[in-house]
Amino acid sequence: RWTARLERSEPLVERGEWERVEWHRVVESGDRYLTNASGVRVVDGETERASYATYADGEIQYRRIDDEDDPVRYERTSLVDRRDGAVRPESVYVIDRYLDGKNVSVIRLEIPGETVYRVTVTDAPDTVGELGTVSDYRATAYVTDAGFVARLDVEYTARFDGATSEVRYGFDFDDVGNATVDEPAWIELARQRTATEGDARGNDDSRRADPS
Repeated sequence: RWTARLERSEPLVERGEWERVEWHRVVESGDRYLTNASGVRVVDGETERASYATYADGEIQYRRIDDEDDPVRYERTSLVDRRDGAVRPESVYVIDRYLDGKNVSVIRLEIPGETVYRVTVTDAPDTVGELGTVSDYRATAYVTDAGFVARLDVEYTARFDGATSEVRYGFDFDDVGNATVDEPAWIELARQRTATEGDARGNDDSRRADPS
């Protein structure tokens, strides 16, 4: 199970950017998982609550999107793209995004029953500063002997177009190797709404079915 959190003291651009959001993902295998995310985002200078859920059944990834002022909508994507490397799970994407710095230190930590490496990056990768300037950057990851990133904590100050934002991001895993995924309550409606559109975006659902 993967849990991640993002907080910004102030969104830097008015393009639907998250001000704060929390993700919960249960992964049974590489192509079977369930993600639920909810938070507050900024659209045209106004804040609104938003949530989405993603479910992959082994062949197709379905997404349920619920913005505060819009009808619920559904999308579907073939997992063939994921197998070809065109689509990556969030936990892989953020490792590349936050740890791809040049100023890196590694400390070996002995924990009862295992060895863990603490990896610290203190210069912002280009992928973090693409919208402006970044300072006071620090990313700390805890990595197992097998190369598994079990926890990541990131904090930095971002500046863009005269605005400054304190950013904090982090994730951790638990119950590794034991999680199972059940179909969410909304999946049948998602299949119905996207069935005639292949891998394209699905239709709106004005009834706003509740996610599980």
